[in-house]
Amino acid sequence: MRWATLIGVLLGGCATATALDPPEDTLRAYTAALRANDPGSAYALLDDETRSRVPIEAFREQMTENRAELLERATELQSHMSELAPRAVMTLESGEIVNLVLEEGEWRVEGGVLDAP
Repeated sequence: MRWATLIGVLLGGCATATALDPPEDTLRAYTAALRANDPGSAYALLDDETRSRVPIEAFREQMTENRAELLERATELQSHMSELAPRAVMTLESGEIVNLVLEEGEWRVEGGVLDAP
């Protein structure tokens, strides 16, 4: 199924949430749009890269074709919302990936660089 395309990236902007809102607000709006069968609102919550790859018409078609599975995923996403952890990922010129995690209101480098803490 193509549901992964639909729920792959959730932390984009939307009409009802701003970039400063907590990620839970975006996830709530996304799952509500899936449940309401509102492809326009769900699509608006996808990141720019996903929207550039997936035209709105294809997104609508995928929502129609995969309705039951998307409803299951919306429920699953909603039930795991408390596990949401803000993260940032940065790719260095060398190709190494640096992960940052938000802990107690401060960003921390996860695992160090070159696996050296």
